[in-house]
Amino acid sequence: MPDNEPLLVHNCGGGLDANGNSCSCSSPRPIAAEVDAVEHPDFAIHAHEQGLNGAKLTVDRAGAESRRRDSLRGIPTQTGFDRDELPPAMTVEGGTGAHVKYINPRDNRGAGSVIKAQVKDVPDGGTFILRIENLDLIGVTPRGRRSR
Repeated sequence: MPDNEPLLVHNCGGGLDANGNSCSCSSPRPIAAEVDAVEHPDFAIHAHEQGLNGAKLTVDRAGAESRRRDSLRGIPTQTGFDRDELPPAMTVEGGTGAHVKYINPRDNRGAGSVIKAQVKDVPDGGTFILRIENLDLIGVTPRGRRSR
């Protein structure tokens, strides 16, 4: 290849095109956003219960606030808890019909920050796979029940 030809670097869902511009296509090979169950057990259990471990989700930051309002509508706040909505509001799959569970605020916000940091370069319309790591270390069995 001649030196003056651009090299195409493309990893849909967060890559660059030949001119160094962000890719904005839907990703056929999404990145994985990993959340450690030991660090965020309430979120991990909730995601596992909802079948979201390994789920492919589509980023849409612009619609997040609207989807969050839709998913939390009619669900009262509880002192000492956050309302965790899954799928997350930052994804197309979130919003109306999302499952909401009361969980520890530190856990909820921490897991959200972890996911947000890992998908920061994924453009709206790009996708990622949500992976929950170390479920076995918090006693979650393959059926989604906690062992005692």
